[in-house]
Amino acid sequence: MTRKICVAVDNSETSKYALTWTITNIYKPEASDIIYILHSVQMQAVSPFYSSLDASGTSADLLISMREREMEEGRNILKDYGVFCDQKNVKFLLELTVGDPRHTICEFVESQNIDLLVLGNRGSGLLKRIILGSVSDYCLNHAECPVLCVKQQISQGKEPNE
Repeated sequence: MTRKICVAVDNSETSKYALTWTITNIYKPEASDIIYILHSVQMQAVSPFYSSLDASGTSADLLISMREREMEEGRNILKDYGVFCDQKNVKFLLELTVGDPRHTICEFVESQNIDLLVLGNRGSGLLKRIILGSVSDYCLNHAECPVLCVKQQISQGKEPNE
């Protein structure tokens, strides 16, 4: 039976480790597993300063340019993960969403009937989690499938299969 495994990624070492760990410990090509590599681009908020520059379109052009740059960066991040998966002979699909990662990840999981969601866990401090919210905490409580948080043990220098 084919399993749909979604690994939500960003450009961090934690995400790279989570994908590597998933390939090493969960992915089974003989079972026709497929890994969805999901990256969510969260558009930066625009300062009121930009919206009041002038009526000539300068601020709109700047906003469009900023958003195009963020989308291109998201595509490049996914491209790098795709190259990595190709090298490992992993069956995968790349998915780019736009919005708050907490919500877009959970929406994607539900819309694609994902069997397992894998996230890297950065181990943010309590204060940062309270103020900003944690993507992994949110997904643990709201995703419509089992969620696995992979925590990288940098201090011990462990490889994913140890």
